Amino acid sequence: MPNVVLALGPVVFRDFELPPEIRFGGKQRVAVHRLADGQRVIDCLGRDDADIRFSGVLSGPDATSRAQALDMLRSSGVLVPLTWDLFFYSVVVAEFAASYRNDTWIPYTLRCLVLRDEAASLMQATASLAQTVMDDLNAAADEAMVSDVDFGVVSSAVVAPGATVPGSAAFQTASQSLGSASSTLQMQILSAEQLLAGIDLSHAAADTAMDILADSAATAQQLARLTRAHGYVGHARANLTEGSGAS
Repeated sequence: MPNVVLALGPVVFRDFELPPEIRFGGKQRVAVHRLADGQRVIDCLGRDDADIRFSGVLSGPDATSRAQALDMLRSSGVLVPLTWDLFFYSVVVAEFAASYRNDTWIPYTLRCLVLRDEAASLMQATASLAQTVMDDLNAAADEAMVSDVDFGVVSSAVVAPGATVPGSAAFQTASQSLGSASSTLQMQILSAEQLLAGIDLSHAAADTAMDILADSAATAQQLARLTRAHGYVGHARANLTEGSGAS
């Protein structure tokens, strides 16, 4: 693991201290109900993370002090972050064992008890945010069936990788796409309002007046749908910005 940064609380492992492997994973807690006909009903009760284990060699002139720091994490029982690559856990050091060879060479083994998989929580939150925005867009598309907005393009921008990460190119594209959809709907709303405001039946013949009223009713209905669609898109924009922590 030469190119991976491994950190446990305040200790960042380096050189020989980096383990050749990190063992992680766990089980899914299940309750199995065996029926009389041989079939099974399986209830999934949730994840059960295994302890995370790794070992290496503390080396260099500060090997002793670093070993003491790790042992203090073990003895104190404090909750600390454990991170490497894309992994991020909140853990308690359940076991630390070291073999003192000399003041510059101390092999060690570590076992960390997982409280929470923070990376999984972040991914779930991101997925939930993207789904919330998509729900708004689907509702907007249903309302504005006849509009100048291509909701397929907007949806593609929202579900693109990184679209919920503030500052990323995908986030900027998603924000701009939602803004463009909102502006387009607003222009259509104004156009419909102007059409309704310009209706004049005072000099229309009876049959013509009926046609104008029918067209007006259709325009009013379209105006209502466009207004609701505009509200959904606005809600989607707010969710994307506020839910992702962007200012």
